[in-house]
Amino acid sequence: MEKWALKYLSQSDCAKISEAIRFNELKTSGEIVIMLVKKSSSTTHLPLLLTLFCTVLFLYLEIPQIIHKNLFWSQWLSPICILLFYGISHFLAKSLLLQRFLIAKNERAEQVFYRAQREFYSSGVNKTKRSTAILIFISLMERQVVLLADESINSKIPQSTWQQGIQIIINSIKNHQLENGLIETTHLVGDLLAFHFPQLKEDENEISNDIIIKN
Repeated sequence: MEKWALKYLSQSDCAKISEAIRFNELKTSGEIVIMLVKKSSSTTHLPLLLTLFCTVLFLYLEIPQIIHKNLFWSQWLSPICILLFYGISHFLAKSLLLQRFLIAKNERAEQVFYRAQREFYSSGVNKTKRSTAILIFISLMERQVVLLADESINSKIPQSTWQQGIQIIINSIKNHQLENGLIETTHLVGDLLAFHFPQLKEDENEISNDIIIKN
C-alpha cells in the first residue's frame, strides 16, 4: 500500500471496504471496482511557475534598493536567489493544497475524467462478460470523484443517478472519513445494481474486490 494513502485509509479500512464490495456483489451480477489515486492532473510545471512568481516579486520589491546600496553584490544576489526560489518551489509544489490552488478548476475536472476513462479500460473494468461493471474513481488532490459504468449499466441507469454517491465520497474526504464514504457509496451502488441486475446462478467474481491504489 502506498505510504501517502495511509493518510486517508488504513489497512483495516481497506479490508472493510473490500468486504463491503464482496457483500454487495453477492446480490448482483454487476462488479464494483474502487480506485484511489493521489492525483490526475499534471503538476510538472508548478515549480517553474512558482519560481517565476517569486523571482518577479523579488525583482519588484528588492532590486532597486540593492542596486542603490551595493551594485556589485546585486549582480550575484539575483542568480543566487533565483536558484534558491527554484529549490523552495520544488518543495512547495508537492503540497496537494497548493496544487489545487494553482491548477484551474475546469482543468482539474477534465484531467480527472480523462484519467478515469483510461483506468476504466486499462484495469479491465470493461471486460466483464455482461458489461455490468462500474468504476468508482477517486482523485484525492482534486477532491473529485467519477463513476463510470459499462454499457449494460448505462443502458438502464442514467449517469445522473450516481451524483448522490459522488457527493457522499467528496464530503467524506473533506471530513476525513473516506472509509465511511466509500462503504456508504458501495452499498448505494450495490442496491441499484441488484435492482437492475440481480445475481444469476452462474455468476462469478470477475474482478478482485480489493481497492486499487495508484499514484
